[in-house]
Amino acid sequence: MRVGRLDAPRPATGPPRVLVSLVPAAELTVRSTWFTAGMRGTGSDTVRADELVVPAHRAPLRALLTVLPVPAAGVPAPHPRRTATVTALAPTIAGPVVDMARSALDAAREVALHEPMSMSPHPRLADAPSVQLAVADAARLVESAELHLMRAAGDLDAGPRTGALSPAARARVRVDIGTVATCAQQAVELLVDVCGADGVVDGTALRRIWRDVATATRHALLNPAYAHEVHGRSLLGLPELPGVPG
Repeated sequence: MRVGRLDAPRPATGPPRVLVSLVPAAELTVRSTWFTAGMRGTGSDTVRADELVVPAHRAPLRALLTVLPVPAAGVPAPHPRRTATVTALAPTIAGPVVDMARSALDAAREVALHEPMSMSPHPRLADAPSVQLAVADAARLVESAELHLMRAAGDLDAGPRTGALSPAARARVRVDIGTVATCAQQAVELLVDVCGADGVVDGTALRRIWRDVATATRHALLNPAYAHEVHGRSLLGLPELPGVPG
């Protein structure tokens, strides 16, 4: 079986509907379309369904992208289904990004401690004040990403205990996750710059992380610009835009 997202026909008004269902893989066609700079191992290819009829018993996830009412019938608190799914899923993408940024910091430290700075008097990269400052700044960014991720996770843990997350809480989670993406991107870019050509050599951990972070942070759930838009509307007391909640 495969969990699939079906783009239903666009209604006359409002955003398009998104349906989630269980479909036997044999009834689908997979098109190889995932040719990316990074995250190649996810195999996020296009899955096509032609004239596929999905019976009701195969659609237990049709309400996955909605916020259940509070109290939800038959769902004792705390329960993750009291949280908008889009909001709850975002940290699952952001967590590996933080881990990759932390690994990039470790890899860059190893390079800095053992490789010289070409065309300079410094016997090692680590001896150059510019490198010391860059590594410190990268570490700050990684730690900032971790702190924002933990705050988002804390909000998600606390929300179901008191009811569904409020729009303001969902907005803060979204902007925290967007900040994770921004900090991780900036940290990894700094570390690659520190290592120079050693940071982009084929087969090295740092190059792989650089590509993977650049790809992962462009996931729709991590979109920093939209996260700031959502948060700004919340801070100004404006209603949430229609569409997938969170």
